[in-house]
Amino acid sequence: MVGVAFALGGCTTPNFTPATNVPSDKALVYLYRKYNYIGSGVAHKIYANQKPVTLLYARNYYPYLADPGHVTFTLKQVMIGEAHLFDFTIPKTKLAEVDVEAGKTYFLSFDVSSGLTFTLKYSLKDAEVGLSEITNCTLAESFETNSIVK
Repeated sequence: MVGVAFALGGCTTPNFTPATNVPSDKALVYLYRKYNYIGSGVAHKIYANQKPVTLLYARNYYPYLADPGHVTFTLKQVMIGEAHLFDFTIPKTKLAEVDVEAGKTYFLSFDVSSGLTFTLKYSLKDAEVGLSEITNCTLAESFETNSIVK
């Protein structure tokens, strides 16, 4: 009975909630993954300027606070449920390079482009599109010590 209730209830983490405690000397970058069947069995360990930030699954978001300037986002693909004992052996893939300004908000969205091969990429979205796409995403865990995520 408990299993049925859990299965019907879905995630216990609430959907997207805008960050409210952003320092004025920082930029806010929402990193998020929309749902896509292709690639949904893989988590993305996200790094900003070589520092681990979060682990994004399908339908996840993370509010990243950035110092003004140039930020390079990279990722490591990790199979869901895989142990991270040998994390250092997984190569990083460069996703995006973004110049951010203090006091501004950015939306960096995960997309899969298809063709002969599937390519992972993130793309900057404007606020209107970003807010509409991130609405059904749930908060991802933080790897940061100075995160606004509690």
